[in-house]
Amino acid sequence: MLGMRAQQFSATGGDWADAQTFHLEFPPAAALCELSLTSANESDDQAGATVGFLSYTFVDPDGTPHEVPIDWGSRRSVIAHDRMTRVDWYLRVYNVSAAGMLNIFFWERVW
Repeated sequence: MLGMRAQQFSATGGDWADAQTFHLEFPPAAALCELSLTSANESDDQAGATVGFLSYTFVDPDGTPHEVPIDWGSRRSVIAHDRMTRVDWYLRVYNVSAAGMLNIFFWERVW
């Protein structure tokens, strides 16, 4: 492993479902990104929280950027690419205060 980055995030939701979106940009790198929910403080029995990636961007060797969208309903928690430059994710909350963690692991190459 060449390095790692950790990013905390949080959101609070009331009676209506709400989603907070986040992004992080970095120089082109072989990166493996993972999301996890680290805490949830429920307001009632019908509370919930989910995390997932929305998209990531990579660049070709000539520098051309390509955004790869991820379906909202698929709730992917891990993505990887050899020339990633940006990652976008969400935390959806309903009657809960929740927090999560994004971990990015940098390698020489990922598949």
